Amino acid sequence: MARRDIRHEQAEWLGFRFRLDGERFRIEFGPSVFEKLDARFRLAHAKSHPAERTVAILTQWATQFGPCSRWEDRAAAIQGALDRARACGFEESLPIREMESAWEGARVRWRSTLRSVHKSPAYLEGGSVPLPSPLSVVR
Repeated sequence: MARRDIRHEQAEWLGFRFRLDGERFRIEFGPSVFEKLDARFRLAHAKSHPAERTVAILTQWATQFGPCSRWEDRAAAIQGALDRARACGFEESLPIREMESAWEGARVRWRSTLRSVHKSPAYLEGGSVPLPSPLSVVR
């Protein structure tokens, strides 16, 4: 496992970029966030019901960005994702409102997680508060 001291250099992990901006910690999109989305659109073309898959891809993509919602421009990110979907040939009705709602839900879940961490630092050590899993945030 590689380690980085973000006081001196940014780190990338799980599709995010972690860095310090002066004294402020920032979480931003990783460098390949849109390239990975392009790959998913290309795969959707090879599957049945590609238009429906694309709607699901876009909506699920937006659910991932709670940690960076404070620093990234939601409207620009969503527009960028929609532009890439169109460039891959998906002109159908694209889920702008659903993406905005998914992004907002991710932001709310992230803020809730941060509050839990601040209230109970044992959260990070596997203490009395269970660590989140992908299934724990699905509603």
